[in-house]
Amino acid sequence: MSGVAYGVLWFLFNGVARLLFRFRTEGSQHFPKTGGIIVAANHASYLDIPLLGCAIRRRVFF
Repeated sequence: MSGVAYGVLWFLFNGVARLLFRFRTEGSQHFPKTGGIIVAANHASYLDIPLLGCAIRRRVFF
């Protein structure tokens, strides 16, 4: 997926999540701006994957 398409989808899903689910993030300032990170999530639903992507301000590769 191109960077432009990822950005557009991130923006749209983030807006929908904030409107419908009152989605907000806490502690996102602890993610480094560059370099690799591993994020492990305990999945409660299929929405966890895109919501996790919206919580991180940089491009996420699954």
